[in-house]
Amino acid sequence: MREEERERPVVDAADALTLDQDIDWDRCAREATPASHRTLRNLRAVANVLAGSRTQGDAADGESTASPGVTGSFFVRLIVRTLVAFAALWVAASLAVGLWGWDTFHREYGELAPFLLLLVGAPATTGCLFLYAGRRERRTWLLGAYFLLSAALVNPFALLGILRGAPPVEPFGYPDFAFPYIYPFMFAPAFLWAFARECPRVRRGTRLDDLARRMVTVSVLVGCVIWVGTVTWLVLARAGRVPLAVSWWMFDGIFVALNVLSLGAVVVVALRARTAPADETRRVVLFSIGFLMYVGLLAAYNLAEALSPGDWLSNYRWSPGIAVLQLLRFPGLFLLWYAVLAVRVPHMREVVRASLRRLLTRGWLLAIGAAVPAAVLVWLLANRPEEAVGAVAAEPLVQLLGAVAALSLLAAAVRRQLLVRLDAWLYPDTADQRQVLADATTALAKAGHITQVSRIVRRTARRGCGAPVSLLVRTDDAAETEDLNDPNGDIPPLARVSAIVHMLETVGGTLCVHPDDDTSYFSLLLDDDRRWVVD
Repeated sequence: MREEERERPVVDAADALTLDQDIDWDRCAREATPASHRTLRNLRAVANVLAGSRTQGDAADGESTASPGVTGSFFVRLIVRTLVAFAALWVAASLAVGLWGWDTFHREYGELAPFLLLLVGAPATTGCLFLYAGRRERRTWLLGAYFLLSAALVNPFALLGILRGAPPVEPFGYPDFAFPYIYPFMFAPAFLWAFARECPRVRRGTRLDDLARRMVTVSVLVGCVIWVGTVTWLVLARAGRVPLAVSWWMFDGIFVALNVLSLGAVVVVALRARTAPADETRRVVLFSIGFLMYVGLLAAYNLAEALSPGDWLSNYRWSPGIAVLQLLRFPGLFLLWYAVLAVRVPHMREVVRASLRRLLTRGWLLAIGAAVPAAVLVWLLANRPEEAVGAVAAEPLVQLLGAVAALSLLAAAVRRQLLVRLDAWLYPDTADQRQVLADATTALAKAGHITQVSRIVRRTARRGCGAPVSLLVRTDDAAETEDLNDPNGDIPPLARVSAIVHMLETVGGTLCVHPDDDTSYFSLLLDDDRRWVVD
């Protein structure tokens, strides 16, 4: 292995540390050179100290201020930004020319025109939205670049050729105004693989992390191969040296290959989410579902076209299947927007609870739910006087309306009981805790001595979550140097001037000082504090 590759674990570890990501230290140590072991040990010590004081909110703040774009040399960053800028101009020109000559395009090519407009407009909108939102966040920026490059499908020069009445050219039989042999969409999967290496924010240095990093290079190479092959194929096809069937197969195969590369990146994102926190896992699940709905369905369509004669431009016909395809893709796009841009993706139980609580706490909603079906029932009976009431009531629609009205009235009558039952059903593990806290509040109000307060706190914590708790108090408010004591005498006093007390008062939150915890501050404590922790 080359020396620069051996130094890669140190660079990755430092990068992950600045981005507040977990690191597989053992694997980094195995792959690093002996000279880098000391650097890795120092980085690990810094990470352990930072992990003890960092909260989840701090991690979110660090994530929002991460530098956008891509890492690498100045030359690499210049190429990437130039490619994204060119794709933006390409997409803007395609949309401007397409909308300007919309009547001509729609008259000449029928349903193909709105299909291509959706194929360009939807990812272009998504790309611009993510690029704007990702000005300070690398993952969102990479995802926005992917969608923007994916939108650069339609050649604006071909649209100009149609408007100017240029003669058709092979291999597709469409007019062309010029032959720009630059196709940004061929490099879109590289940005998605770079995104897969950053999302979700989990332990760095794993095999999936290495796979994503290598696939960025592979995707660039595949894009270059497809680019050179496409240019060669177009030159030969326009010279009449490539059979038309081969031209169609190559044209459809390009999109299938790019779709497979993109879907592979999303699979890696989903696999990396296995070790992510619950909030991040929910975000990845929602993102994966949205991506499969939006890109996966289009990939299936491209594969079907690749296996059929002709190309998907000439074969395109608006049909019920195409309508269903488009209807299913765009909800996936909205899921993508929410998964990427939402501050927090709630648990499904939270969504159900919030929706039902909103319904149950607003009596007028339940009144409307009962009044509307009742009014429809009255209208049905009034407009069918010749039929018996029993015959009308036997119809499924009437029965459904009656059931909805009855359930709404019943819910309005017992909505307070339903709210309690709802919380107990959705959060059964906290149903008893609410009663425990209520009992503790009553008991604390009656406590007359600090020893009683300590016992109530210990009993409540043990009943509520099973954790042992000791309450350390200072009996004399005026004695700033007095030790903190346990009223029950179960643990030794803690010095008021202890570093533990100072950190808790200045930093706040929780402080881990367990001797066997990797994220503990135990190794940084003074000897007296260490003895207190051990005792």
